[in-house]
Order: sequence, then structure tokens, then C-alpha cells
Amino acid sequence: RGIRPGSREKIILPEKLANRLTYWTREQRSSIFMTLLAGFQYLLHHYSHDEDIAVGTCVANRPQMQLEDLIGRFGNHVVIRTSMAGNPSFQEVQQRVRESSLTAYGYQEMPFGEVLRAVRPRGDVRCDGVVQAMFVFQNAPKSAWQIPGLDIRWLPVKRASTRYDLTMWLRETQGIEVALEYNTDLFRAATIQNVLNDYRAILEHVAAHPSTPFADHPWQLTTTEMPQFPAAAPRLSLRDCSNPTRAGAAAHASTWRHRPFALPRRLTASHTRAASLSRLLHSHPRAK
Repeated sequence: RGIRPGSREKIILPEKLANRLTYWTREQRSSIFMTLLAGFQYLLHHYSHDEDIAVGTCVANRPQMQLEDLIGRFGNHVVIRTSMAGNPSFQEVQQRVRESSLTAYGYQEMPFGEVLRAVRPRGDVRCDGVVQAMFVFQNAPKSAWQIPGLDIRWLPVKRASTRYDLTMWLRETQGIEVALEYNTDLFRAATIQNVLNDYRAILEHVAAHPSTPFADHPWQLTTTEMPQFPAAAPRLSLRDCSNPTRAGAAAHASTWRHRPFALPRRLTASHTRAASLSRLLHSHPRAK
């Protein structure tokens, strides 16, 4: 359930850029994960023009030292929701991501399935119904296994499926390896490669000008031509130009078609679901 055909494209962020971002992040008393996520959300804001950007991520969920060496999966999902209102600079966005991340970490023990049951109708507990983009940063070094008589090597695995429209995987190497997993029903490989190049371009520019407001950046990105949708249009689905006859978005009786892709507009939850979530969180021990 929720599995779709998928593939991946990759780039490597140069070591020089990775070092600049790491040094600047330390000055902000933050983490490189938050800086890289801020860049991803900055990019989604550039594409969609939305001021409310929500991206899912994974947490280890091992807050106690006694859990660190236990075998098993304790991981959980959280959603990092960042406001892009007010033409913020990258430095401001990074601080907003930091605050949102720390707030989310405070509830990482709350099973995400329970949160979804509280805010989604008909008991649908798929995370992909809440967010369409995931962001995962892996900075734990790979262990070199030594077993007498055996030759053990890490082998790449080609994935042919995905749970989300976009999932960005980052891993520290000599620089930073960035892999973007995507739904092949929606995107072409060339489009995803352009997205990766845009991500690198944004990080390079904001590393040099972190205090410049978003609208004042002289962006020179590959995917800049975006379709014009009515202001009152409801949630839009991601679409690509691989099939020019495919509907880019449909609402009520109207349909818009376009060549580039558009990222979705997030819808504000109803008052009923928001109140339900609030009651759930306040009933959790960490919220008291």
C-alpha cells in the first residue's frame, strides 16, 4: 500500500561547499542536517511559491542511552513544517527550521501512526498522505565488517519503487552525496537531475549570501518557469512534462496543463482535526 514505481538520480556536493556550510552552521549553533533541510525547503518554496512548506523526516527515537546499543528499529517519522512568510533570508529560514525541528524532536516518542489517526479521516495512517516529500540525512559512518574467511563489501542496491513523490537522501562522503528518489509516474530523470542542480546552486549561493532576502537573490535555476494557477486553487499534485497531454492539476470542472512541474500547495487542516491533534499531544507525557 502506497508503493509506487520509482528511481533515483544523484549528485555530489563538493567538499569545499560542504565545509563552508558546516562552518557557517556551527556559527549558527545549529546542525548541518537543519541547514541542508532549510536549503531543500527553500527550493520547494521557490518552485511552489507556498509559504507553508512541510517535509517529513526520520528520527532514531533512542533518547535514552540504554537504548543506543539495543538491536531493533525504534525509528519514527516527524514532519518539519516551516513558514516562508515575510520574504525571509536563508539565515532566517535556517533558524525557523531549527525551531521546528527541535519542537518535532520533543514529540519523537509519539507513534506517528497515532498522530495520523487523529488528523486523518477513515483511519488512513499513511505518512505519504500528509507529506509528499521526505528528507533523510545519514551521517553515521559505515562499519567495516571483519569476519575471518569472508570478504564483505557494501554493494549498491537499485531501487525501483518509492513511497513518496520525492525523497532526498544525503550522506557524508568526501563531500555530501545527494540522491533524489522520485515517482517515475510523475517525473523524468532529466527533470530530477535539474532539481538536484538547482539544490546545489541554492546552497552555493546562500553559503555566500545567507542574509539576503529570498526575493532579492539573483536566482539562475534550471526549473524556473512555473504555471500560473488561480489563487483559490485547491491542493495541486506534482506533475512533469514527460507526458504533455497529462493534466497538470484539476479542480472542480477546470483543468490546467503545463510543461514544467509544480509542487503541491499545502492545505491547512480543519479546525476539528487540529483540535483532535492538540488533545492527543497534550495527553502525551512529553507534552505535560
